[in-house]
Amino acid sequence: MKWVNNILFLLPFYAWGICGDDVITIDGYAMQLYAEDTPHATIMGVADNKLDEARESRHLVIPDKVVYEDTEYYITAIGSSVFQDKNLEIIEELTLPERLQMIFGKNFYEMPALKKLNSGNMVTSISSDNFSDMPFLEEINIPDVDLITTGTLCNIGISTLRLEKCRGTLSGAIYANFNGNSWRQRGTACSYMPNLTELDLGSIVTINDDSFNNLSKLPSITIPSSCELLGAYTFSAMESLTEVTFASRSGKSISISEQTFSDCPKLKDIYVGDAVPFSVIYDSSATYEIGELLDVENVTLHVPAGAKEAYAADSYWGRFGTIVDDGAGVDEIGADSGNVPAEYFTLQGVRVDNPAAGIYIRRSGSSVQKVVIP
Repeated sequence: MKWVNNILFLLPFYAWGICGDDVITIDGYAMQLYAEDTPHATIMGVADNKLDEARESRHLVIPDKVVYEDTEYYITAIGSSVFQDKNLEIIEELTLPERLQMIFGKNFYEMPALKKLNSGNMVTSISSDNFSDMPFLEEINIPDVDLITTGTLCNIGISTLRLEKCRGTLSGAIYANFNGNSWRQRGTACSYMPNLTELDLGSIVTINDDSFNNLSKLPSITIPSSCELLGAYTFSAMESLTEVTFASRSGKSISISEQTFSDCPKLKDIYVGDAVPFSVIYDSSATYEIGELLDVENVTLHVPAGAKEAYAADSYWGRFGTIVDDGAGVDEIGADSGNVPAEYFTLQGVRVDNPAAGIYIRRSGSSVQKVVIP
């Protein structure tokens, strides 16, 4: 009788197609077809037999394209809740369409056994509650994603995350509450990324409340010059975080909400790349003064050459107990002899223990120089 169930499941979509809205059933998938210059399709439903095949192989494969009336339609979107509540707990591998661009809400967050995700690099939009609760997932490739929404990328096992083109996050995205408390709504709590050790924020502009916090193994963060907003509790409760770098902003201010770096017990160094202090704008709705729970008396602020006095006089940056001139503003470039004990820093003032080939700030005793390492 399973074939009857399949027919019953797909009848609404098939009837929709008959009514002229181009929703049809092809190879076990209900599709919304768009006959434009480049024909494409959105998946709106899936039959039980396709799910049974996936469970048997533990591999869910969503096709790249379908053919209808001799026309190829590439699958570019997956509609809301298509794969929700489909008993996919044993799926270990997921293959998405090569040209997939949009994933609507509540599709891929109930697959706790997932270990491997195969996807193209064209995904630009991921709605809420996707790619969550996947503790064994070690890699995800989403370089073109424009916006990360609530409950996305929560509780997954990846060690590296690169957001090359992401403009921003909505509250609760990439949240990681490793202690299991449930004091916030679904999508912002009870989830974590315990293996994340590298985070590249690309050219992100806005990071809203509860994003990226409780990432228990992340040792450092670089805030790109493009960033204009750090929301409340962003980057808070990171037990391994030791340093934060603000890339050179060329005088552009940044708005920071309450407790952005609160409860980071190992945070000891903050690096800034501007010779002139940039303005920190407090969120007028904040109930705490920005940085109230950041132990500024015991955190060292590293500034470019000649900038120590300006930062010490600044109303915000002057509160740091120790301000160090790291020489990141030196203009001369020389060759690195490698014969004298020295410390190396990136051009943004981040200390580098084992510098690869490139240009660095080299400090040896009282000598500070910009050098090229071949």
